[in-house]
Amino acid sequence: MQTTPEYGSLLEELYERASIVVDLDGPQLEAWVSGLFPVFDTDISIGDFVTYCADARTGRGAVLIAAIAELSDGLDVATSDLARNSLNPELLPDWAAAIGTSELTGAWTVTAPFGRSIVLGFNAVDIIEPTIAKSSEDATGEDAERVEEADDEITDLRHSILVELGDDGCLEDLQLAGAPMDLLEEAKSSGDRVRVVEMDTDDALAAVVAAWPGEGSVVPELGPGSAANQQFVRRRILVAADQLLAPLQVAELEIDVRRGLDDRGFADANRAALSTMQSAVGFPDEDTTSNAPDALVQSWVSVVTGVAGELAPRERDALLWLEWADWLGAGIGLLRAGSGTPADSSSLVEHVNRCPEVSSTISKADRDYAEWAFDVALDLLEDAGVVTEDHVLTEAGRQSLWVGLAKAWSTSE
Repeated sequence: MQTTPEYGSLLEELYERASIVVDLDGPQLEAWVSGLFPVFDTDISIGDFVTYCADARTGRGAVLIAAIAELSDGLDVATSDLARNSLNPELLPDWAAAIGTSELTGAWTVTAPFGRSIVLGFNAVDIIEPTIAKSSEDATGEDAERVEEADDEITDLRHSILVELGDDGCLEDLQLAGAPMDLLEEAKSSGDRVRVVEMDTDDALAAVVAAWPGEGSVVPELGPGSAANQQFVRRRILVAADQLLAPLQVAELEIDVRRGLDDRGFADANRAALSTMQSAVGFPDEDTTSNAPDALVQSWVSVVTGVAGELAPRERDALLWLEWADWLGAGIGLLRAGSGTPADSSSLVEHVNRCPEVSSTISKADRDYAEWAFDVALDLLEDAGVVTEDHVLTEAGRQSLWVGLAKAWSTSE
């Protein structure tokens, strides 16, 4: 394999990133390697990576090749054949026997107020805890240091696929999780309005196949797990249902930050929101504006405008459902309360409804959806450090709030 120095560096970097694979079990390995397939589509040839792993002659390289062979089987014959022909079985650790052994064991539907998922539960063969094969060069290297010696404990290889569906029954996102019963118990404990119902596995598979976009279909948006997890899911469905699902194709997303307004209406809405904010809480002092972390300011901008990162379509719709008055009421309330104040979705709705500067309110009929929409925003803001895990406004979140709202409403585009 001949490469440029730059391309060779990409291969080396990806291989080094994959050092984690020696700590995984069979299904975890397959899920992790599934996340590499978007890289293979854009930056690195999958064939070149297989060759690089084979040339490394390590346990790490061997399990990567084995996972690629399994995930490509029946989906990409050329890649699967190359991987199997490049694999040195003597380098594989004992736990690699679990690769490709997963079987569908159960299925359920989880219905929440604003979404429905099909949960497919799987299990693989029981094996001992992972350990690097003695013949591997990695056995005395960095990989081996991270792997405990095999003992009598049995690895729990139960795992789940969550196929998230929209109101129209079409695919919205793909998520992977651990043991299905743990996942379902967590779903049940999240509230009375979440219903978990067991399904016939054949019916569940048929529903997934029906929801999946057909060959050549281009969908406008899918959730953040779809790209990384689709290879894993497509292989599982092929084995369980003998159905070949097409690769997912997603169109470039155009987000309607104007909420349907024309140029003049959009500019007027921004000006009115800024003017009301200034009248209510005044201009921030110089310390606040200068100390506002840029990353947190941008986090506010992204949720207020609705352009925040990778979201499932219904989550994007929820963000865009929140209008100027909603963020105005929530923002004024938080600024008046200061850092350390509750910033959960219910509190934000209360700020909107009690804000004297905002003439509109969120009705009882819309309250559940409004709270969920704010929850979508708060999850993103939590990741950025704007709010804490239990949704309390941080000092950095307070400092960045006014500046973030001003920036979000200072554009006419």
